[in-house]
Amino acid sequence: MTQRSDGPWICTVCHKPVHKGKGYILVMDAATRCHPKQATPTWEEANPELKAKRAQAKPLSAGELLGSLLPDPTIAFDVIHVQCDSELEKTCPYWIGVERASSPQEWMEWVIHLTSKRWMSKRDLGRMLHFWFSNRGLDLPHP
Repeated sequence: MTQRSDGPWICTVCHKPVHKGKGYILVMDAATRCHPKQATPTWEEANPELKAKRAQAKPLSAGELLGSLLPDPTIAFDVIHVQCDSELEKTCPYWIGVERASSPQEWMEWVIHLTSKRWMSKRDLGRMLHFWFSNRGLDLPHP
């Protein structure tokens, strides 16, 4: 059986489908699981000295390149049943009811909505798009 991209969200705790009204999608700080405060930095933001060197057309050494990999994401995504979540009231992440993002179109509307949040970077938004597919065990579509 082929999985459909518009199938239900899957709970990351119990790995069962989360049907409308029974759970939510969390957008949260990756370290604390609280409401996001800071966007994931870009390579340039994480490596200002190397950005300046590159702007001057100076070559970067292999050591500089290896040491300047993309920083770990500061924003995380999760899907959880109401009954599987014991931490929501303590952490208060940004949440979206699964019934409000049950189709690819509705999910894209949320991605567009979150572009206005200062705590979402372009990198986070790309990861949010990817989350729709990865949560369902699907590969990203290719043009």
